[in-house]
Amino acid sequence: MKIITSLKLASIATLGFILGIVLFFPWQSIGDYVMSRWLAVAAENGIYATVEGCDAEGLIDKEFVYQSITADFPVFRFSVGEIRVNPAFISSLLSRKFSCSVKLGRGEIMPVTRQKLEWTSASAAIFVEKEFISVRDIAFFGNFSARGFFEISRETGQILRANMVLHLPEDMDRAFEMLSRSGMVPLTKIKTGEWKVER
Repeated sequence: MKIITSLKLASIATLGFILGIVLFFPWQSIGDYVMSRWLAVAAENGIYATVEGCDAEGLIDKEFVYQSITADFPVFRFSVGEIRVNPAFISSLLSRKFSCSVKLGRGEIMPVTRQKLEWTSASAAIFVEKEFISVRDIAFFGNFSARGFFEISRETGQILRANMVLHLPEDMDRAFEMLSRSGMVPLTKIKTGEWKVER
């Protein structure tokens, strides 16, 4: 009987300790650190990015919320009102590979042709492997929509594998034809306003 009571007390103490860590861990600081590292890596690769703010939400199921993100790439500008990142802590610890789900609010991509690709919402799952980053279950909704997946090399940033179908305004076809001819992205035109990224 004393052993059972001792085990119960040990279990309660362990649970209390874990809950204490989860509740009082400086999650906001973690979110700020990740944001600063991402901005630094982007700058090293010639991408000027800004983030207006970061919050950590949720008691147990933590979610990092980044507001007003913009990123200037060589041929387009990416901007989104909000990005929510939900790290899969338990599965990441068990597999020793970081993974998370990402949700995007309303946003747009503005290419040099000044014709916007806009979406109302988007989501994806990200898995960080040893040699590549896999972005799966991609779903964009709006006048620009997309579904599929891609994998990029952590060393070179090149697309290793991809299978995505994109729907976009017909007046964007010319810009995508130029992008396809450049060889930067493995793009194939299916029909007017519909393209496929495949490798």
